[in-house]
Amino acid sequence: VTSVALVRMLPVSNMILNVGLSLSRVGNRAFLFGTLLGFMPQGVVAVLVGSGVGEEVVLRGAVQIGIAAVILVVVMVWSARRLRARKT
Repeated sequence: VTSVALVRMLPVSNMILNVGLSLSRVGNRAFLFGTLLGFMPQGVVAVLVGSGVGEEVVLRGAVQIGIAAVILVVVMVWSARRLRARKT
């Protein structure tokens, strides 16, 4: 599940990831839960950015977009450290 979630966070086309995961030995349950966990950070960031753009108060929208950016950076740094730790 963890490896599928980390693969889903890669900036690669979903078609390529789907073909690669279908050819691997990943089970259905691991694929579904990993996909859910892998898409969650992107979904949270998209919701924050979308709601920030729709705000009438400019400062509130800018704060929400800033929070989304911080969450995105934290997830990317965490993922990179986790991948590096697995390689060693």
